[in-house]
Amino acid sequence: MLQNYKENLNSSDSNIIKNYTGVGKLTIHAVNPTKEELTKMIGEGASKFNTDYTITKDLNGKDVMPLNFWCSADGETIFLQTINLYNEDKIASTGSVRVINNKVQYTYSKSLDALSANENMNWFSQEGIRVAKVNEILYYKLLADMIKWNHKLDMTFYEFCEQNNLTFQEIYGGNFKGLKELISEVNADEESNYGAYVLFVVKENAETGKLRQSFITRPDYIFRSEYGVNTVQKLYKEAEQSGNKITNHYFTFKFQEFNREDCVGQAPTETASAVESWT
Repeated sequence: MLQNYKENLNSSDSNIIKNYTGVGKLTIHAVNPTKEELTKMIGEGASKFNTDYTITKDLNGKDVMPLNFWCSADGETIFLQTINLYNEDKIASTGSVRVINNKVQYTYSKSLDALSANENMNWFSQEGIRVAKVNEILYYKLLADMIKWNHKLDMTFYEFCEQNNLTFQEIYGGNFKGLKELISEVNADEESNYGAYVLFVVKENAETGKLRQSFITRPDYIFRSEYGVNTVQKLYKEAEQSGNKITNHYFTFKFQEFNREDCVGQAPTETASAVESWT
């Protein structure tokens, strides 16, 4: 399964490795693997990667806990997607706070009190309501959609995470045991159709022209099924009408092997120092 990656890891020709665009199923092969685990998975190329998963500083000097997801869009061609967790509140430039609850419902609000008092937000559960940490929503939504969590259960998804050492606090504190076990169980179960759907994009390095597989790491672009393509089309139309873009990278709506001519986004904007995080 991983031979394609091993053979092409050191290749200078970026076109050898298959890349994909569009809404497709994400396979997570491993998360924060040890050096030994990574070597077993990808071979000698593992020496290029840091496997010391401790709180470090990002480019802005902020404390982050990296989650290195070794993923694939086709089950074979492996790529690394890093999501950085920050132990700080997610606050918009307008001053609004990002709010999450134990059911992984999320929204923006001026404050928790304002949200609770808003009669139009009666659908938003008050259980576990709190200001989300940066990338906390992304983390929980990726896991919940990956295992197709049934939000109608009496147990909330956060309670499930508490029982299985999967909470944001556990992960930020460096305890990855529960997360590793969950990934292993998902990969071992071939009958349950586990796996989140994401919008795969291809990044082009503006300095070297090399291509790199990735996916949009924002909660609204994580889905339970391939029908997420309808949401992406809607978000794209809304962004276009307001003069914005959903991403600067190559993408299509439907899942396919990468072809520049088919892509909606075509601007190579990634520099050599670009990092994988959504803040």
